[in-house]
Amino acid sequence: CMLDREKQTISFSKNGRDLGVAYKLSPDMQGIGLKPHICGKGFMAAAKFDGPMEYPVEGYVPVGEIDPTHTPQGTSQAKGKRPPLCMILEPTRDLAEQTYKCMTTFNKYLDNPTVRITLFVGGIDEKEQFRALEEGVDIVVGTLQKLMDYVRRGKLDVTHLKFLVLDEADDLQKKDDRKEIPRLNAQIKRGRRDRVQTLFFSATLHTPEVKQMIEDITDRPIWVDLKGKDSVPETVHHVALYIDPYQDLQWSDQEIAVRAKMPKEQPELDGVHSKQSMSAIDSRHPEALKLSEKIKIMKPKMAWKPRDVKCLLLCFATAGRQRQVQDSARRCIYYLNMIEANRRKAI
Repeated sequence: CMLDREKQTISFSKNGRDLGVAYKLSPDMQGIGLKPHICGKGFMAAAKFDGPMEYPVEGYVPVGEIDPTHTPQGTSQAKGKRPPLCMILEPTRDLAEQTYKCMTTFNKYLDNPTVRITLFVGGIDEKEQFRALEEGVDIVVGTLQKLMDYVRRGKLDVTHLKFLVLDEADDLQKKDDRKEIPRLNAQIKRGRRDRVQTLFFSATLHTPEVKQMIEDITDRPIWVDLKGKDSVPETVHHVALYIDPYQDLQWSDQEIAVRAKMPKEQPELDGVHSKQSMSAIDSRHPEALKLSEKIKIMKPKMAWKPRDVKCLLLCFATAGRQRQVQDSARRCIYYLNMIEANRRKAI
């Protein structure tokens, strides 16, 4: 694949045989940075971006050997306003600052050309943020409210964005009472022919509201589920107790309650299993919800029995849902404390 910036053409060759011009770039794409991509599904591909090429073409340079000063970033590296190429939205200031710190850490390894990153949250001197926008910035990180304020005031140009990232998308959707995200998306893509990649990140993207937002602002979205490899340090001696809802516990409630004098006491649940599910899988397998509810009841009972452990670790999924995790942990700890307190009274 060969790009001729002077003639504004894209042509192809195969094994040294010229296949001719495939595309002619329109004038509005002359200032846009073009990147090589291999698109498709269900296959593996390898690409070579630097020399020596097996079938070199006279007048063309491998993309990996292009002088950085010949890139859109390089031509405006010294001075002059350059609009951002990536916008990362966060639901809270703390998350925005955390993401910004990560980006600046990564940026230490990018020096040719450098990548300019700016944080936009409340409590920061606006003069510094205006100065950064005037000097040019590649990536903007901030809260939805602050970034939209700059867009409405005409201080932040979003017409050249290539990437729109919505981190903790479920929380962003819940806090977007004024429907700013669809308006921002429309402003980014207004009158453009090139593609803007929109990325959603969250532990829970399958709620009806988030699904609707994804359908509204994306085209043919692809879902990617990630799960890391489980690991425990060698210095930690541990036992994993797996709860099997098909099997009852080896001890009865009476064995626990006979010391606590609370034979009818049961762990408090969050009520999620009693609500109507929007999942087609749940409707086809209603017994799965009952088993899941049973697991929630069995966990604190299982945790109470081995009272001689030095450390009890309660695991609740998932990252990005602190409130739900805290509620689940609070209910479990309350039950354990209540049982233990009554056991001591009985003794």
